[in-house]
Amino acid sequence: MKNKGKLSKEEEELEELLEYEKLESEARKMQVIEEELELEKEKRKKKE
Repeated sequence: MKNKGKLSKEEEELEELLEYEKLESEARKMQVIEEELELEKEKRKKKE
């Protein structure tokens, strides 16, 4: 978090919300990657 002097309560809450949203976005990306890997594994099993 940037700390330019004292942030207002509202600014602090917005920064926390942004950080939370960023973490949620990363978690969703990881979920999609895991699902794609799982599908790829299943495709390989079917080919064998």
